[in-house]
Amino acid sequence: MTLAASAAVGVAVGAAAGFGLAALLRFHLVPDRLHNPVALAAAIACFVAANRLSVEAGLFATTVMGIVLVNQRLAPVAHIAAFGEDLGVLILGALFVVLGSAVDLSALQSVLAPSALLLVVLLATRPMAVWAATIGARLRGNERWYLSLMAPRGVVAASVAALFSVSLRRQGVDGAEILAPAAFCVIVGTVLFASLVARPASRWFRVADAEPRGVLLAGDQWWLRDAGAALAASGVPVLVVATADEVADEAVANGLLSYAGPLDDDELAEAMHGVGVGEAVVAAGGDGVASFLVDRLSDLLGRRHVYRVAPAERRRRASRSWGRQAFPELADPDAAVDPERWRITTVPALHLVGDSADVVPLFLLREDAEPVVLAGRRAGGLDGPAVVAERCAGEDGPAAPG
Repeated sequence: MTLAASAAVGVAVGAAAGFGLAALLRFHLVPDRLHNPVALAAAIACFVAANRLSVEAGLFATTVMGIVLVNQRLAPVAHIAAFGEDLGVLILGALFVVLGSAVDLSALQSVLAPSALLLVVLLATRPMAVWAATIGARLRGNERWYLSLMAPRGVVAASVAALFSVSLRRQGVDGAEILAPAAFCVIVGTVLFASLVARPASRWFRVADAEPRGVLLAGDQWWLRDAGAALAASGVPVLVVATADEVADEAVANGLLSYAGPLDDDELAEAMHGVGVGEAVVAAGGDGVASFLVDRLSDLLGRRHVYRVAPAERRRRASRSWGRQAFPELADPDAAVDPERWRITTVPALHLVGDSADVVPLFLLREDAEPVVLAGRRAGGLDGPAVVAERCAGEDGPAAPG
């Protein structure tokens, strides 16, 4: 009865808190810079209020509040969810430190052998738990076996063990002092085991996603389109983000995949996932479009995988919307990079020795056609073919050896 009352109170308080916070955001009653602090304060208030109304109802309430916020359509909360993820990492780390500091080292040593036995039992019973829990699920046998190996215990086990240990000690139960040390031994053992076997097991059971090795190219420059064709000819998946219909038509005519939809739509992320994009080069004409696209791609790929083609003098101030600098020689308005004077070709990287104004290395192709953006890197001496922009012979200098 107490559990049912706690659940009912938690659902009611959590739903009210979730819709209440969404309404505040919907009608702009909270300044943008205070969204995260107000959301955190609302979650704490929700937890405290529910606990005051019913014992242990706070966890129900905060869980329901999160579910309501994620599924409501009154206001966007993606930025709050991102803040929650960062906050969760900090809280979990601090909680492990606090709980671990209460474990006696001598007691930890005394429970190593029993904990090892418990670890074996967990690994033996995990397959049965996984197979029972996935009855009716559309999982293949190899996926179930992989899940059976992944059974790390974490902060829930540590916090529950610490709480029970304190309660049992107060009641004078023998052996209560070894509960927390044994739990920490199991946590360390399961996490270590999962860390060691996760990658090789994913390959063995063939459940690992292939490493993304595709390249996204955004821009209407002729050399960017030709570089995409050279990459595609070498087996690299290429996705061209077209800012105009004619750019999309030219990309398709060159046998390249093209995306011409809205840049802020989820379809862009789906297209990138389908192609397997791992690197992006943005050379869009307008500064506003390029800056927005760099921001968008940085959220999807991470800033270290997003490059922006811009003149060197434009990069004096660091900015998220600039991305990593790539090929400033080709963005220089005085360089006269046109198809009559320059060409895109593929040459052995070993031929690219030293710096030359007549050759701009663009991409290096490693084994299995894995592309590397040569932004500020020397390709000379590296192994594999390289896609370069080179000045044609007779145009202000000789061409590079091919």
